[in-house]
Amino acid sequence: MSNCELCGRNGELVLAFVEGAKFNVCGSCSKYGKVVQKAKSEFVLNKHESKFVDEFSENIVSDYNLLIKSAREKMNLSQKELALKLNERESVISSCESGAMKPGIELARKIGKFLNIRLVIKEKIAEFAKKKSSLGGTLTIGDIIKK
Repeated sequence: MSNCELCGRNGELVLAFVEGAKFNVCGSCSKYGKVVQKAKSEFVLNKHESKFVDEFSENIVSDYNLLIKSAREKMNLSQKELALKLNERESVISSCESGAMKPGIELARKIGKFLNIRLVIKEKIAEFAKKKSSLGGTLTIGDIIKK
């Protein structure tokens, strides 16, 4: 038996998609999402165990604006020409190059692919999967909101 990741109740859990994210939830909270399967016992940790989970996060490189501008200039393109080739607005290209707007992942991929530069990087995240809540159980969404 383990704690529900939404309400913190102790009991048998099921794996469910709630608002687009996977959670191990109790029977009561399963109504808030779509049940995928019963939670496997190998994913359930007891009070004294902790487990690190490796996940990857995609981020835009910090000097994206300089990379875009220099690559565009190497190809002898104006901002307007680049915008037309990418089917984007000139103001979007201008804002990205000035650093006023950070492009989203999809836009960064699109620009990077055309200019043959790498704007999106994957970074490994070590996430502490088991934390103590204020009630002594696992960390719930309510605990995160309180912090």
